[in-house]
Amino acid sequence: MTHSIDDELSRTTEREVTAVLIHLKKLLRIRNRLRSPLLQLPTETIIRVLSFVMAGLDSYFYTTFWKSIYGTCHRIHDIMCGATELWWRVDLTRPRTAHFILMRSKGNPRIIVSYLHSMPEGRLAIAETILDHWRDKQGFRGLHLHTLEFLGLPPSFNHLSWIFKQSLPRVRHLKIHLTDSDGGLLSPSNPMGLELPVDMPLQVLDLRNVTLSWPSQSHLFNGLCELHLDFKDCDPTVFILEDELFGILDASPRLEHLSLVWVGHEVPEKNGQPLPPKRILQLPNLASLMLDNNPMVIKYTLAYMGLPVITSLSIHTFVSLDIARTLKNRLFPEEGLPARLFLNPPIFTFSIGELDNTVEIDIGSIHLQFGFPRAQSENGREAVMTFIPSLVPASVTTLELECTQLTERALMTYPRYRAPRVCSPWKFQTR
Repeated sequence: MTHSIDDELSRTTEREVTAVLIHLKKLLRIRNRLRSPLLQLPTETIIRVLSFVMAGLDSYFYTTFWKSIYGTCHRIHDIMCGATELWWRVDLTRPRTAHFILMRSKGNPRIIVSYLHSMPEGRLAIAETILDHWRDKQGFRGLHLHTLEFLGLPPSFNHLSWIFKQSLPRVRHLKIHLTDSDGGLLSPSNPMGLELPVDMPLQVLDLRNVTLSWPSQSHLFNGLCELHLDFKDCDPTVFILEDELFGILDASPRLEHLSLVWVGHEVPEKNGQPLPPKRILQLPNLASLMLDNNPMVIKYTLAYMGLPVITSLSIHTFVSLDIARTLKNRLFPEEGLPARLFLNPPIFTFSIGELDNTVEIDIGSIHLQFGFPRAQSENGREAVMTFIPSLVPASVTTLELECTQLTERALMTYPRYRAPRVCSPWKFQTR
């Protein structure tokens, strides 16, 4: 009898203590709300403050730091649970967190980042399952989506491609890179065709091993500021007809940055000599141009581009046969490079790559990278040092050497200019 009375008394005491603790927590919340200037603000103002804080977080901290805010107090927790505009970035490299954020945004994120190319197989499977779940059951809507980035294999992209089958009226930044886990050749290595919605106001389009129906989708390029096309991993080379490429660039009057990596097109020839381009393509706003292709295609591309405001030029190429003749006759147009690139180039930098069969050169706003067969590395460097000085304007007075293994005497054996001039000799700096 005594034992049962003690048990009942113990249970009663526990209930009373629990009630006191609950009441104490309520009092603490009230006290905190009275003392905290933030919690005294209206809910709409708190949401604006939290939006400002979370908008300033980069991709890593956005997926982790918000948890600290989320657990600040019950009122902040309740506000964040109900404010869909706070959950704007979904990073599928953390699939479980991505699922939580998709739930809070109610399927209306503004940014989706999917860097799946280097994820462990188990986590990749979870990310693909989450995408399928939102496609089939949760009613994903892309009305607020303005940025979509995907890096991974084509099978993984199939779990995301359904997004393009709906209206995407706000997408301005689209990046799709199809690569293997090491960023190398695909298997199979042919590019994937993609059909985009008609209402995407794109400003940045970055595609690797992905093709579009170029003529029928040229309307997508009207607002483009950046265009990057990369088919280097594809075998055989992806050829885009010259008229198609002209159509793309003609439809992009606002283009400021252009990158063409192994965007192959046939160079018209007659009797073994390249013909001049049909017309000069005017690119009035293009400030930055990057070309990676064989020397003949690069020369032809530069010949048909009118570049009145260019300030940065980067060229990557591989020279395999007759290095000296290729550099002299098949790299730059006869009229030379735009003078704007040499406005004030005080230093000419020459370096040899880590693999010893590449040469990198910076002259003013021009970056050149030449690759050679390993057996012809020495001949390649010698040909470059003979050819490049003809590009260097007289204002260049300093030559910087990086890991070149070349002596000042050896370099001085090469003529600096092909036309006789009186100029001050180079000053040599070795780094």
